[in-house]
Amino acid sequence: MNPFFRCRYWLRQVILVVIGAMAIAFLIAAAPIVAQDNLNRVTIFVDGRPLFEVAPAGSLTAQQRADYASDTLKQIIETAPPTIDVEIAGTDNLPVIKVNGNHLLSVTSNDT
Repeated sequence: MNPFFRCRYWLRQVILVVIGAMAIAFLIAAAPIVAQDNLNRVTIFVDGRPLFEVAPAGSLTAQQRADYASDTLKQIIETAPPTIDVEIAGTDNLPVIKVNGNHLLSVTSNDT
């Protein structure tokens, strides 16, 4: 057998293995995204960058929590002094994010 054809055969096999590995990696990576969608999480953005995701908590939907946090952050950014104090405190066994002493968000176990 011609060495050129033997090389093509092995190259083809390597390419198929790489494509298969990439397909498996893509499917594995997509699984957490589907799981997150089932929790109805909503991403909070600051200046177009994702900051974190919130899930429903108590009587509030994820969208309501995200809207409140986004509006609060926008107001803080527009009116804040050059430095901003961010504090993480705890109440009712939940971490609470405070900005300049004002409550921003209580973090639940479903938030990311």
